[in-house]
Amino acid sequence: MTTDADEWWSDDGEARDIFRRGDFVHRTPQPWTPAVAQLLLYLESVGYDAAPRHCGYDDEGREILTFLPGEDGPVSWGYLHSDDVLASVARLVRSYHDTVRGYRPSPDTKWADSFGAPGDGEVLCHGDFAPWKLVWQDQRAVGIFDWDFVRPAEPMFDVYYAMDWTVPFRDDETCRDFHHFEFAPDRAHRVGVFLDAYGVEAIPANVAAGVAGVRRRVKATTASLAERGIEPQAQWVAEGLLDKSESTSRWIEGNSVLFQP
Repeated sequence: MTTDADEWWSDDGEARDIFRRGDFVHRTPQPWTPAVAQLLLYLESVGYDAAPRHCGYDDEGREILTFLPGEDGPVSWGYLHSDDVLASVARLVRSYHDTVRGYRPSPDTKWADSFGAPGDGEVLCHGDFAPWKLVWQDQRAVGIFDWDFVRPAEPMFDVYYAMDWTVPFRDDETCRDFHHFEFAPDRAHRVGVFLDAYGVEAIPANVAAGVAGVRRRVKATTASLAERGIEPQAQWVAEGLLDKSESTSRWIEGNSVLFQP
């Protein structure tokens, strides 16, 4: 039962309840929630504190997670203009990857759009390392929430995904209007900052191709979830998101020189 004191956060229309109650967040579960819960329990067991804790389910079957203290939401865009802040995101991605390497889920584990454990050269990627999923303290990325799209993949999946939104891999107008830069940033420099802070051994030969490739994998996941009637993906597809995403991916590929350090 909800109360007037609950702080509602639902942004998926009527498809899903999400609200905060004190130090906890309650969310309507998805088919893959049990798999994510086991991952979060593992992260807790090894002392990883940048993810919420899974605390079971309420009397209406919603999952209960701990609330991550700090800032989140729109503040992300302004903070990310700084190289130091951008680097903190890269280090957060790396710290998660280093922590999760020891976790081996069973082969029949069901994720949102995949199954099983990571293969050779893979980890369980967060899968949705976007600015609006980050928690900030003292203008530093210290936490990541919304683990719905965990997937076995090469670590660069999360790196490319995060850079897509934080560098960002967008045209000048979008950098100004959506990401709130006064002027279009030096994207190649920012890619270098991110990759250096993450600790890549070598700069990929075509960073833009890597980002566009990850975008298309995410697009395929969105289409798959929509076909299964999962919201909000079904609504996004109906509104033309897939075509918009492909247009952005093609722009990235056509302007690869902007992004190569």
